[in-house]
Amino acid sequence: MTTLEFQNTDPTKYNEGNCNLLYSSSISTGSFDLPNNYPTGSSAPVEAGGVYYLADAWFPPYKILGITIPNNSTNGVSVEQTLQNVKAVKFTFSGTSVTLKVDGISKRGTYSYLRTRPLDVMTFPEGRDQSGIPIISNLEFIFTPFLKEKFSNSDYNALIGNATSGKTSQGAVEVDRLVSQGSPSNLLAVISGSAALASVQYSNYTTTGLSNARYSGTKLNSGSSEGEDPAMGLRSFTGIINELDSKNATILAQSEGSKDIYFTIDRKPTAYMRPGTDVFSNLTGSSFPTPSIGGGQKGSILYEEEGNRFVRIVNKKVHAIDRGSIFITDENGRSRREQT
Repeated sequence: MTTLEFQNTDPTKYNEGNCNLLYSSSISTGSFDLPNNYPTGSSAPVEAGGVYYLADAWFPPYKILGITIPNNSTNGVSVEQTLQNVKAVKFTFSGTSVTLKVDGISKRGTYSYLRTRPLDVMTFPEGRDQSGIPIISNLEFIFTPFLKEKFSNSDYNALIGNATSGKTSQGAVEVDRLVSQGSPSNLLAVISGSAALASVQYSNYTTTGLSNARYSGTKLNSGSSEGEDPAMGLRSFTGIINELDSKNATILAQSEGSKDIYFTIDRKPTAYMRPGTDVFSNLTGSSFPTPSIGGGQKGSILYEEEGNRFVRIVNKKVHAIDRGSIFITDENGRSRREQT
């Protein structure tokens, strides 16, 4: 039987719920002996030099190439939708669990032909029908994936980009500004509530993420670590980091071990103002950190670079070489004061 003849053979021709298996083999000669359950009658293969011979016999390995499966099983379960999308079929063949990977699907009316990835087996099924053809009775299949219900696109299951009309809002109305931008022509209808409902995505106004992005906005803050804003701007200067108990004279005499030191400049000027004053113009434009000043002003946060991260410099004395002064940081990395 050719592959085309196999595809055109309805498996239910033999029995309701029957499946047909397509496999091929070497004819008359082979490198392996025939399986014990091969229907050879009284004849047996002749072996010579590791090659077996028997006229018109099919020698292993047997290569499974495809399977035809009806749309309905013996117990009335519909697998039509599953067969259209199946990726693999698992079943027991001569006591061994085998999985056929599906490479192609052809719908043939009341059944489907599945072209499978070639799989070698070394034996035949144990059972025989009245004609001596090997069969497996009461076989169970496992389909991957298994689809229970039918899925198809409809007017209520639109694809992206093919909608022809928008859904009207339950609260937003159309404002006609074609004549005048300052005074809508249907202003009275808008006020009275009789204006036509607008074709607009209502979730734009009710879903927090959408409404905040479009209309309300969102306030960003530092979260759990004060000063770590979602976006920060930093400036740098050349400095040397020293321990908090180092002597200032020794620190100021240093010239080796310098590195880039970064400090924050992205806070609003009002963050550095003394309460009740407006003197702040020279606090955020400096090339060096701004130390804390009494009255609530917070100093700049100092950072050093470690790999691809900026790490706060806490409880240290930082020598700003070009300025000739020392910035002392606290446990949060803020510049508490400047010394010379």
